[in-house]
Order: sequence, then C-alpha cells, then structure tokens
Amino acid sequence: MERRQASFKLGSTSGWRWKCCLGISLALASLPRGGLAFAMEALVRAIRDRKSSPEQVSAAAAKLRDEHLLEEPGDYRYVLNALTKRTAWQDALGIWDEMRWIGSELEELDFLYAMGAFARGKHWQEAVEIFSEMLGNRPPHLSLGRHRESLQADVRGYTAAIKSCKGAGAWQVAVQILQDMEDVAVTPDVMTYNTVMSACEKGRDYDAAERVMSEMCRWAVPPDRVTYGTLISACGWGQQWQRAIAYLRILAHEGGNACLFKNHTSSSGGSLFQFLLLLSTGRLRLDSGRAQQSYFDHDVYACTAAASEHLVN
Repeated sequence: MERRQASFKLGSTSGWRWKCCLGISLALASLPRGGLAFAMEALVRAIRDRKSSPEQVSAAAAKLRDEHLLEEPGDYRYVLNALTKRTAWQDALGIWDEMRWIGSELEELDFLYAMGAFARGKHWQEAVEIFSEMLGNRPPHLSLGRHRESLQADVRGYTAAIKSCKGAGAWQVAVQILQDMEDVAVTPDVMTYNTVMSACEKGRDYDAAERVMSEMCRWAVPPDRVTYGTLISACGWGQQWQRAIAYLRILAHEGGNACLFKNHTSSSGGSLFQFLLLLSTGRLRLDSGRAQQSYFDHDVYACTAAASEHLVN
C-alpha cells in the first residue's frame, strides 16, 4: 500500500497514466481465462467512472477491444452506450466496428447507440446511413455483422435519426424522415416533432418550423414548453417578432395551446419597439410567471432582428 502511494506521487500525471495502462496489460496477460470476466468488469467501471479522464476512458476501451474481452452482445451494447454517454464517440464506434466484424446479431438498440455516437461526432450522414441500413433500405456488407430477423424501427429509431440531423441543421433530411414515419405508420410523439423543429431552427428556416407546428396540430399532438421555446427561437431568424410575442404569451399561461392561435399575431396592441421595451425591462416577465429566461432571450433576439430589418427598410 505504501509503495503504491509512493509510486503515485512520483513522476508526472501522464507518466502515471502510462504506468496504469502497462499495469493493466501485464495483469490481463497473467490472468487465466476465467479471470477475464473480472478484468472486463474493471475496465467497464473505469469507463463509467466520472473521475476517469478521457485518456483513461480511451485506454480502457482500447483494451476491451484489442484483447477481445467482450463476448456477449449485451456486453458490447452496454459498453457502446457507456462510451457514447461519456462523449467518447470514437471509442464507441470502435466497439461498434468490432461488433459488426465478429458477426454479432445486431438489435435496434445497437443501431440507436451507434447513431448516437456518430451524432456526437457530428457525422450525421453516417448516422442516417446506419438508420437506412436498419430499415433494410441499405443492404449491409457480409462482413459488417448481421441483423436480427424482422428488425424494425420504432419511434425511438426515427427520433434518433432526426436528432443526428439536428446539430448540422440538416432540416430537409429531418423533415423527410418525419414524412417517412407517416408512410410506415409509425406515430411521432412530441419529442420527435420538437427534434425536427429544432433542426429547422438550426437551419435558420422559420417557415419550415411553422410547417412542423402545423403537422403537430393536424395530428392533435399537444405542444410542450420545448416546442414553444424552439418556435420562439425560430421566429428570430424569420424576423417574426409578433409571433414570437404571441408564442411567449401562450407559454406564459398554463394550458395555452398554440394550435388555437395559429393566425394570432399579437395579444395586445403596441409597436415593435414597445414590445422590445417591455421585454428588456422585465414587465412582460411579471405577466408571464413561469416562462424561462431563455425564452425571453430568444424573444429579445427576435424583436431585435425584426427591429434591425425595420430600420433598414
């Protein structure tokens, strides 16, 4: 115990990490086959430990992969999810590649975790390709694993594919996936609609976000606070200050439904600059009660953008 503490104090942090990796390698080499399960559990704990540095997480993942310590599909799935949550997306994709290389029977969750890893790395095209493969629209290579028979995507799979498009603002692809859900009779939920709407906002397309809102109303899906916040943010790109104010007022009143206010522009009189003054002084916040600060920030931005446009014209 004393020697262990002394070795920890000696040398730099990077040297200590190198010694840890070397110690893991030597320990694994000396383990009998029955002890590999214990070694795997120790490495998985290192991945999940919040105190582990990114280098330590990568070292543990590399050891699991290089030593082929994962055997059961559930073990691969567990590690793939843990690495994705730790934002170690490259290491997660390394585990995904090994799953396919050894011919593991892939479940829907495996595809979801892999799409999440690609999305973390901002590789949304690859995530969509994996989703297309899961649907059977893109035949996999024989060396890239096998699927469980009659594998079908549910609302989680479609939402995960849409989410991968959101970060890049690829709203056209996100909207197309939403339309595909209707074709195969998979019912979107509010999270799905919010994710598509967020992709439209990231793509700075206010009209597209409003069309998604219309779809929600058509299918009687109740909007939530995230829906309103996303719409308010999208109003900034479209210089739609009056609609931003209207959505903010709907958000401020419990039980408000934007579907009932589609043609509503402003709930009270006044000019653009008067509304901006109300927002900046906090008077509108006193009337709103529960609205979050971020939504007011989006509204201020929408009004400011519209004011700039108004002054130019």
